[in-house]
Amino acid sequence: MKKKLIKVGLAVALLTVVTGEEVNAQSNGWAQNNAGYTYVKNGSTVKNTWEYIGGHWYHFDNQGHMQTGWQYIGGCWYHFDQYGHMQLSWQYIGGSWYHFDQYGHMQSSWQYIGGSWYHFDQYGHMQTGWQYINGTWYHFDQYGHMQTGWQYIGSTWYYLNQDGSCAVNRWQDGWYLKEGGHAVQTGWIKRQQYWYYLINGSYAKNRWVGEYYFRGDGRMARNTWVDNYFVGATGACMYNAFCGEWYVGSNGKAVFGQWVTYDGDWYYIDHNGHYLRNNSYVEGTTEYVFGSNGKILTTKTVGRTSTIGGLSSPIVASDRVTYPNDNILWEYTPIPNYYAAERLSPVGQKVHKLRVGDTVTIDGKNYRVRERKTGLTYNDVNRFVSYLNSSQYDAALQTCDDAATYIVILKLTLIK
Repeated sequence: MKKKLIKVGLAVALLTVVTGEEVNAQSNGWAQNNAGYTYVKNGSTVKNTWEYIGGHWYHFDNQGHMQTGWQYIGGCWYHFDQYGHMQLSWQYIGGSWYHFDQYGHMQSSWQYIGGSWYHFDQYGHMQTGWQYINGTWYHFDQYGHMQTGWQYIGSTWYYLNQDGSCAVNRWQDGWYLKEGGHAVQTGWIKRQQYWYYLINGSYAKNRWVGEYYFRGDGRMARNTWVDNYFVGATGACMYNAFCGEWYVGSNGKAVFGQWVTYDGDWYYIDHNGHYLRNNSYVEGTTEYVFGSNGKILTTKTVGRTSTIGGLSSPIVASDRVTYPNDNILWEYTPIPNYYAAERLSPVGQKVHKLRVGDTVTIDGKNYRVRERKTGLTYNDVNRFVSYLNSSQYDAALQTCDDAATYIVILKLTLIK
C-alpha cells in the first residue's frame, strides 16, 4: 500500500504572519496581501526562487507570491499543497495517484518503487489494468503493481512474463496462449497466417471439426478438395457453388454427370465433374451449346440417325432408343467421343462382338472404332460409366448365359 503524506496546517508551516507595516520592522517572516502569501528574507521579499522554511520547500513566483497546485519549474512538474509545501512520494490528486521523487519531480514512465514496478503515463497518472506500452500489453493490479506469472483477469487466464509482458502465440504449462494472450486448451488459435484447432490441448490433425478440415500438420485446409468436398478460402465446406471448374451440391460433394442451376442459369457437369464450356451436349433430341462461361448459348432440336453393324434407324426423342432388329440398343454417352451399343439377346442366342476397325455411321458421318471398353454399365441416375465383368466379350461369338444386358463402349475416329 502506498504511503500518504500527512498534511501539515498552515498555522504550523507559516510560523509568523504579519502585516506590511510589521514586515518593515523585521528582517524575516511571512506576509499576506490580496494576492496571497509572500516571504521576507533579510528585509527583502523573495521572488522567483526556492526557499526551505520550517522543514518544507516552497517556491515563489516572480511577484514573490507563494505557489500552490501544479507548477512547471525548470523543465519539471511539481505539486504544492494548499499550504505551499512541495509534495513528495505518493500523492492522491484529483482522483489519480501520482509519485514524486525526493526532489519533488513528478514521475512518469516506468518506476521501481518499494519492490514493485509501476507505470505512469505522460501526465503522471499511475496506471492500472491493461496497458499497451511500446507495442506490448502489460497488466497492473488495483494498486498499480505490474503483474507477472499466471493471472486470472476478466474470467480468462493469462500468462505474464517476468518482464510483465503478456505472453502470446506460444505454449505455457500445457496451455496455448492465443494472439490476445487468452489461454485455451480447446478452441481456435491462429499462428502467423494459419488457423489451428485445439482439442484438450492438442492440435486437431487429419480430421474434420464441424465443416472444417485440419491437415496432418494441424493447419486448417483452405481452397482444396478433401474427401470429395471442397473447402473454400475461409476453410468451411462449400455448398451449391462453383469451385473452379467443379460444382458442389447441397451435400457439399462434387457433382458428376448432371444438370445444376446456379444464380438462375443452367449448367451441365460432365462425368469428370467439370462444367461444359465452349462445347455442346445432346440429351434426347435437344442439343445444348455452352459458351466460355458455361452458360447455355443456344438450344436446337436434332434429328439423328445411326448405323451400327449394318443396322440403321432414326433416333427418336427418348434418352434410350431400341432398334427393332436384333434387339440392338444405341445411345449417346456423356463421355466425349464414346458411344454405347447394347445387345439384348435371349438365353442361348449368339451375340456379335464389335471389333476395332468396324465402321459406325452417326448423323451421316462415318466413324471407325479405334478402342473398345467392354463390360460396362450405364447408370441412368448419375450418367456415370463404371466397369463390369468383361469376360462375355473374350470371343468373337459367344453364347449368352442369361438375359443380362451387355454393353460395349466405343471410342470413334471420324473418317475424313
